[in-house]
Formats: sequence, C-alpha cells, structure tokens
Amino acid sequence: MNDKARQIRNRVLYPMSAVLLLIMGVFTAAAFVSERNAWEREQNAQTTSVRNRFQIEIQHSASVLSAALAALQRDTGLSDAFKAQDRARLLAAARPVYDDLNKNHAVTHFYFQGPDRVNFLRVHQPDRHGDTVDRYTTLETERTGRPFWGLELGPLGTFTLRYVAPYVVGGEFLGYLELGMEIEHSLSAVAEGLDVRLSVLLFKDAVKRDVWESGMARLNRVAAWDQFDNLVTIFEDDRGMPDAIRMDIDRPRGETRTETSTLKDRDRVLFASFIPIDAAAHKHIGYLVSVSDVTGVSREFERHMALVAGLCIVISLTYIVGLFLFLGRVDASIAADHRTLREQDDQLRHAMAELVQTSQTLDLARQEAELANRAKSEFLSSMSHELRTPLNSVLGFAQVLKYDPQTPLAPKQVGPVERILDAGNRLLDLVDEILGLAEIETGVLKLEIAPLSAREVIAVAMDAAKSLSLRHDVRIVDRTPDAQTLHALGDMKCASQVLTSLLSNAIQYNRPGGEAVVTVARVGVDHVRFTVDDDGPGIPAERQQDLFTPFNRLGREAQNVSGAGIGLTVAQKLVVMMDGRIGFSSTPGKGSSFWFELPEADAASGGVNDAASGLDILYIDNLPANLRLMDHIAGGFKPTPLNIRSAHSREMGLKMMASNAPRAVVLNSALTGAETQAYLSQLRAAIPPSAPIILICPPERVDDTRACRNLGVQDILTEPLNVPKMIHSLKAALDRPS
Repeated sequence: MNDKARQIRNRVLYPMSAVLLLIMGVFTAAAFVSERNAWEREQNAQTTSVRNRFQIEIQHSASVLSAALAALQRDTGLSDAFKAQDRARLLAAARPVYDDLNKNHAVTHFYFQGPDRVNFLRVHQPDRHGDTVDRYTTLETERTGRPFWGLELGPLGTFTLRYVAPYVVGGEFLGYLELGMEIEHSLSAVAEGLDVRLSVLLFKDAVKRDVWESGMARLNRVAAWDQFDNLVTIFEDDRGMPDAIRMDIDRPRGETRTETSTLKDRDRVLFASFIPIDAAAHKHIGYLVSVSDVTGVSREFERHMALVAGLCIVISLTYIVGLFLFLGRVDASIAADHRTLREQDDQLRHAMAELVQTSQTLDLARQEAELANRAKSEFLSSMSHELRTPLNSVLGFAQVLKYDPQTPLAPKQVGPVERILDAGNRLLDLVDEILGLAEIETGVLKLEIAPLSAREVIAVAMDAAKSLSLRHDVRIVDRTPDAQTLHALGDMKCASQVLTSLLSNAIQYNRPGGEAVVTVARVGVDHVRFTVDDDGPGIPAERQQDLFTPFNRLGREAQNVSGAGIGLTVAQKLVVMMDGRIGFSSTPGKGSSFWFELPEADAASGGVNDAASGLDILYIDNLPANLRLMDHIAGGFKPTPLNIRSAHSREMGLKMMASNAPRAVVLNSALTGAETQAYLSQLRAAIPPSAPIILICPPERVDDTRACRNLGVQDILTEPLNVPKMIHSLKAALDRPS
C-alpha cells in the first residue's frame, strides 16, 4: 500500500473519531446534568416537605390552643374568679385545666392578664405575677382587638408557640388569656413523619448567654455556647447532628447561606436543608436544620453515570474499530486500483510505441490516460468517487472472471463470483440512492418544471421495472386507458423516477405470481394521480408510521431486496419539490396502494396560457401553485376577465415579451435586491416605458426591493399573497394611460 492510499484512512479516521468522542462527551455531560438536576429537584422537594410539614404542625398546634382558649372563655368559674381579682381562687380553678392541657396537648404556658397587659396569674408559675407583658403576640392582640398567635423566643432561649385572645365575657372586656407550648413535640412529629434529623439553631445575638445557659440547665439540656461562632443549638433529636454538618453549619449573621448542602460524612452522603425561622415579629433569628441520609441515592447516581460513561466508551471504541477496519479495506482497494492503473499505463505506453504512425489511435490513448489520471484525482477529492472506483473495479474484474472464454471458471467458482457481482451491484445501488438523497437535501438538484404526458411517464417507469418484474415473477398490469389525455406539471426525469420507485417496491415486496397494477386519473379539479397497487403481504399497522423514514426497511432487512430503505424518502422529497403530494394505504395480508399527485397542466397550451394578441398582463413565477392562483384571479376579474399570460421562468418571460409586449408585468421574485434590480433592468428594456411592474417578494426582501421603484415598479406586495390587494394593484396598473 503506497503512502497516498494510506492517507485516506488517516484523513477520515482521525476527524470522525474526534467528532464521535466529542458527541459522546457532550452526551455524557448532558446525562450528568440531567441526573444531577433530577437529584436536586428531589432534595429540594424534601426541603419543601420539611418546611410545609413544620408549618402544618405549628398551625395544628395553634388550632388546639385556639379551641382551648374558646373553652376557657366559657368557663364561668374562671371568669368569676378573674373578675373578683381573687388569685388563689383563680389558681384553684385554672390548675386542673392546665394540668389536663399539659398532659393531653403539651401546653406549657397559661396566663391571665389585665386590660393593661399586667400579668395577673401565671398558672404554670403562680409565684410570678405583676409584670407588664410586652411580647409581640400580646401587643398585636391589643392593637387589633382579635386573637393573634405566633412563634416567640422565650427568655430561656426556647421557641414557644403563643396564642393570645381578648378575654371577653358577656360583652365585658376583662383582659387577655394566653396559652403557649414548646415546639419540640412538633419537631419530633416532623422528624418521625419524614425520617429526617432535625435541629434548631439560634443566632447568639438573639439570646443572653447566662439566661440561656440557665434555661438549658433547667430543661436538662447541654448548653454548648462555644460550639459555633455565631449560633447556639436549642434542640437536637435523639440521633444528634452529624459531624460533617457541624463543620459546615456556622455563618456570620449577615452572610447569605445557601438553602441546601450535600456533604460527605465518612462513608455516608448527607443532605442538609437550612430553613430560616422567623419569630412572630418577622425577625430572622435562626435556622431549622433538616438532615437526611442520601447515600443510596448518591450511589445510584454514580452507578447511572458509570453506566452511561461505559456505554459511550464501548460505542465509541466499537465504531472506531469498525471504521478502522472498513477504511483498511478501502485503502487496500485503492492500492489495488493503483496497481491496476499502473499496469494499464504500461500497456498504453506499449500501444503508443507500436501505433505511433496512427495519430487517431495515439490521440485516443492520450485521452484515456488523461481520463484515468483525472478519475484518480477526483477519487481522492470526493467521497462518492472514493466509493465508486473500487466498486467499478470489483464489478469489472468479477465480470472478466465470469465471462472470459479463454480461462473459464471452475463450477465451484461460479457461485462465489456471482455473489461478488450481486453484492457489488447492491452496494452501487446504495451509493446512487444515498447520493441522490444528498443532492435533494443540499439543494444541488434543480428541477425543470414543464408540462409532461402521463402516458410518457408511465411508459418510462414500466420499461425501467420490466427486468425486475421478470426476476421476481411479478406481472406489471397497465390500466391507464386515459393516460394519453392527461398532462401534469412536473420534472419528467423526477416524475418517472418516483413512479419507477413505487413500481420497484410493489414488485420486490410482492409474492411470486403477484401483480403490480398501474393506474392514473384526474382527482379534484386540477391534479393528476398516479397509483401503484400490489397484492403482496401488506405493511403491518405498527410499521406504517415509519414508511418514509430514511434507511428503515420495516423489519425486512434480511430479505433478498436491494436498496438502503431510502427510495420512498427520495420519492416523497421529489414529489414535494414538484408541488405535489404522496401517500399510501395498506391492509396486512391483502396488499398496498401507493400514489402520488402532480398539478394538472393544459395539454393544448403546454401549461402556459397563451394569447396571440391583446396581451394585458404577463405573470412570471416558477411555482406551479402560484401560476394556478394567478389564473383563478384573472378568471374572476370584474367586470371582464383578465387576459393573462404566465411564464414559469425569468428567461421564458423575456422571450415572451419579445414577441408581444404586455400592458403590465407581475414578477414574483425571491432574489436579493441586487439580482432583482438586474432582472428588472432587462424587463424595462423589453417593455414600453409606460408599462407598470408589480413586484411580489418575501417579507424579509421588502427593504431590499424598495430601490426598484425607479425601474417602473408600481407596487410591492409580500407573500403570502393578499388577493384583494393584488386585484387592486392590477386594476390600478390597467387603468394607467398607455
């Protein structure tokens, strides 16, 4: 293998491998981001659940306190003692009630306060009274005259849910009743319900150290004031706070804290939520910290990512190795072709030496040598040639082996050579189909839209499919008695190719002894439909939606059918380019019917409305649908239908004006502003100076075409076309003096 041939593998393999690795890397990164986002959404949902569950528990406790206060207001024994300002009697009546509320509902505070907010009796601490209560909940109740509740930080550094209500009996305002409970039972309920660890932390500047430490001692809790720089712990559940969370928990009072953190704690992965806690006065005084063990979720995430990365690596390696082997075979074929070319070149030199006296033979040999060199250069510059050249060599030499009368093949060699020929022809068809599809999708293919005979299209397609029908034992039936009278607008080569493709499918996917029936008919008022029916096995319903998908053989890849599964895709694109439609119907077990439609053309006039004299309007457009629309507008023109002549290309328009100058010209142009001005200059030179021009263009071209006004453009209309505006412009053009 020479160096030049070896470069083919290097030039193709390395860039394609780099692109593949880049794609796989992007895919892995996208999968990582997707999994990470899903995990974060799940953890954020847990944070929301903790916050909502805590609020629900607090609201439930407030409801309990509200109901208890309502019952206390109806207790005449309490109200009579309070009115009499008899503290001993009031304590005797209230103490059993408080004990019951404490036992059954965890109520820890019970107050009677006068109208001036001076405490008359603390049932839970009867020895303390006479002080003025200025807590936020009491002040709000005094201000609004309605019950008010909220969380408040007590002097001992604990959170208490307080509910204060005006004490009104028989319409008389006696003062205020207050009930309160610590929130530890609510926190325990949240922790048990959601399987999380909960802690409550306060900012140190919200409490006094000595009072807080004495309060913690009274509640039999550890008072670790120096544990954090800015926070103190007032509640932890029985499982305690993990060390990793303790190390991450402290922040200065004014520093913004993220709501969630994911941390490693030895061999565990922990998820912590920092939920701000506000006192009743809407003051941020600490955090409710929720900690959950997400080790299992984290390991599952890591397993998923390892699986995705592993799959990407396996796919990439498999593809690269396969591509390496394939390009190695291509390189070998190229080397063989080079040897063949060298041998042919030697033979040509000998022939030139022997036939030096024959100039014609010498010229022919020189041309063949130049063609051979040009073929080699084009092969190296174009992938299509890179595929065709080795195929041609394989097929050519295989045929030489098969048909050489001087050295006939042995019987056991005939079969392998025929298989080489069959596989080579299939691969060649595959290359042709793929290149044809590429020409359509890249816009290289240009159609010549013109009137065409349905009879001629059918004849070309049937002739092309004749040999295929003989190989598959399927009879082609022509049931087109009206084909001679039907004409359509389209490209002859493309229309024949579409019908040939439908016929080929009807033959190859049929049964031995079956039929492929061709029909043609007018549908609607202005379309011609070509139909191919077969009596084969049909297409399963679940496969029908993939029929026009490129490279999809509908599960029949193993059948002895040529092609790459893109014939229908090409046919569909060609029909659309010709302003037509394609479709099918199929019944499993009975057969299929495929059809395509093209706009109908006027056979007598060749698809162009001619008027030998008296030409009024010349319409220039290359789209059949727009030509038909203008015909409808002209036919309905009032009071007298317009005499309109259509040209389906700019060149045809110039030729038509040379024989008969119009009174006005309508030009539908998708060209750039400069190109449109150049063509309008040609139009202006071919028509009278007084003849106006109406220009139709896409909306994005309006600004580019405004400069065309000085070339006699009367009006500029945009697509999609507004028919009333078009009629108004036509009338204005025809009303102008000649």
